[in-house]
Order: sequence, then C-alpha cells, then structure tokens
Amino acid sequence: MSYPNMAGMRARSQLKDTQTQVKSALMDAQRTAIKKGQTCTLTFTKTNSGTANEKMVITSTPADCITSGGGGDDSVVSDTDDTPQKVSSKIELRKKISGRNVITNISGGTIEFSYKGTTTLSDSGTIILQSTGTPNVKCLVISSPLGIIRSGNYEGSLSPINSNNCNTSL
Repeated sequence: MSYPNMAGMRARSQLKDTQTQVKSALMDAQRTAIKKGQTCTLTFTKTNSGTANEKMVITSTPADCITSGGGGDDSVVSDTDDTPQKVSSKIELRKKISGRNVITNISGGTIEFSYKGTTTLSDSGTIILQSTGTPNVKCLVISSPLGIIRSGNYEGSLSPINSNNCNTSL
C-alpha cells in the first residue's frame, strides 16, 4: 500500500537531483569562462527523441567548460543509472520509464557565457524539468545579460514558457 507514495517520493527526488545537476553544469561553465578568460558554450540537444532511449545531452565547447556530472571523469559511470553522467564534454540526462522531460525556451538550445560570466541570451533563458512520476515541475532561469542563475518550482502554463513562472522559495 505504501508503494505509490514511495514511487512519488523517488520521482521527486530524481527530479530535484536532475535540477541540481543541470544548475551545476551551468554554474561550472560560467565559472570556467571567468577563470580561463574564455567563452564557454553549452548546447542542449535531444537524442533518440520519442523513444524509450530519449536523452537530453548538454555539450560544452570547449570541452573543459563542464567538469561536474555523475562521474567526474571522462567515462560513463553507469548505463542504467537515472542520474546525469559525464561523458567527455557532455552530460547526458537519461530519460527512463518515469517519463522525465526537459523543455527550454533558449533559442537554438545554446547558452554562451563570456569571460565576464555574462550571457548572450536575448531574453532570460528558462529550462523546465518535469516527470510523469510527480506533478512537481522544476525550473532554472538564466538572466540576460548578467548570467545570474536561479532555480525553483515552475507554476503556470508551459506554452509559452515564461521565466516569471519560475518561483524560488527561501
């Protein structure tokens, strides 16, 4: 009888963990850009879209812009794990039966951090994370041009995505 509650709790936990991993990748790229005095670009792409093997992949250019992720080295830690994994210059967000989904309003799926840590986004970029295992919807907002990153719960319509619907709680 307690299984549905445990399944929901696990889905919420995995969703929060995914949000933390994406935020870490964003902050890592921003820090690296400032530290090395270079531009760091993160690209969000979907692979195997519409299949059970669908993944959201975050790729960095140059490759050393993200050093955080599941394994912390250049290899896949586990192919069956549900957590993000570091693969060379990529972090793969794995979608399993829980139906995790990543939606973004970032033009071209690309965020560029300058050597000052600022972004070239024309408007605030919003990343939405959701799962069929929980009604919770998580979000990340990257402000333009300062590159300030905030995370919270998304409340409101997903069409169109609006950064004002990402509510941060203290």
